[in-house]
Amino acid sequence: MRDKLDVYTHEHVDDRTTLVCRSAASCRGSVGRATLVEGQASFVGSHYGLTQAGRELRILVVPQQVGGALAHGRDRGDEHVTVGERAAQVETSKYGQRPYPRTAHMVGTEHALQVLLGMAADGDPEIDVTGGRVHVFEAMAMANATLCSRVLSDAAGQGSATMIKNCERHLKRTAELLRPNVILAQGYGKSGPSPSRAVASMLGLGLPQKTSLTIAPAAWGEVAFVAATHPSRNWAAHTSAKWRELEPVLRATRAHVLGAHG
Repeated sequence: MRDKLDVYTHEHVDDRTTLVCRSAASCRGSVGRATLVEGQASFVGSHYGLTQAGRELRILVVPQQVGGALAHGRDRGDEHVTVGERAAQVETSKYGQRPYPRTAHMVGTEHALQVLLGMAADGDPEIDVTGGRVHVFEAMAMANATLCSRVLSDAAGQGSATMIKNCERHLKRTAELLRPNVILAQGYGKSGPSPSRAVASMLGLGLPQKTSLTIAPAAWGEVAFVAATHPSRNWAAHTSAKWRELEPVLRATRAHVLGAHG
């Protein structure tokens, strides 16, 4: 799956040196005084599609953007990033120092994955697989709603409405290749663009309620779609009130996908 996604990204998004996306000019024109950090590919873990109770859990996490400023050098501010290079970036966030590379976003993502994989949110983030143990990040894929980042002088910023709309076809193709049965969107707004709205649109849905589970049909099969807020300011700590709202939704998601076997 990683190889197929790398081929798609190379041919339709970024060829490792240049943004080749047909929407490049439109996105560049939409960022105003910010900078467009170009071509930041998606991540696919080595054990994406991990089998539990005889069923695969294909978990796709959809945040908004990688972020970072080009001044960060060869950290997450990189542009023209391949799928393989993105995997190396995610590797640093497993056990690294905070606040970077182990950001509040990735800490929250770790908690969510632990619950979706049937683990305690505050426990060991490694899971048993054939041949040993791996970090839970290896059991997910992560595809940002925008494959470029709109950034200011630091890591702050978010994708423009134009960027999110233009990238919807890339998100859809990524989902077609990865065939997720769980999608966790990280970002929500009642109006305006967000990862939750982008996933809903991709699935042909209206925007669901915040912190909710929606079971939706897709071309590749049924999807359990969780429309969540962003973890950084909401549920990075497993003791927070918003995490206590989200955790039972994640447990219900796991139970639905695994059925009576979960």
